[in-house]
Amino acid sequence: MEQKVEFFRLVTGEDIVSEYELSDDGQFYRLFNPCKVVYLSSSKPGFLSISLMQWIFSKLCGEQTFNIPANQVLVKSVVNESMIDHYFQSVVYFGKNDLNKRIDFDSPIDTDEDDEIISEEGLDLLESFMDKIKGKGKLH
Repeated sequence: MEQKVEFFRLVTGEDIVSEYELSDDGQFYRLFNPCKVVYLSSSKPGFLSISLMQWIFSKLCGEQTFNIPANQVLVKSVVNESMIDHYFQSVVYFGKNDLNKRIDFDSPIDTDEDDEIISEEGLDLLESFMDKIKGKGKLH
């Protein structure tokens, strides 16, 4: 299949520029390195700047190939040459500047021993409070 670069507006309202292939049965678009279109206010009054960013960050999905059901595409259109150039420059930039190194995950689990002590103290206080209010009616 021939890969093309085109503009997609999804039913979710997202605007995407991507290389793609249409599945043999026409039910899916396979997007390669999709980039979300970001619209920014320009420093010039009345003007808008357009930029591209990874649609789904490579930190979340290392493989940047996604199947989108064709019925989720509201608009598909040819983009101009300058946008195609910008798209390929962006894809190269995202590949070279490993975004994985610049995005950190916050762990909801903290193994700091001081926090465990605080948690045990908190549980003791809660248990003490619950003992005091038992049998004194409703809490609300």
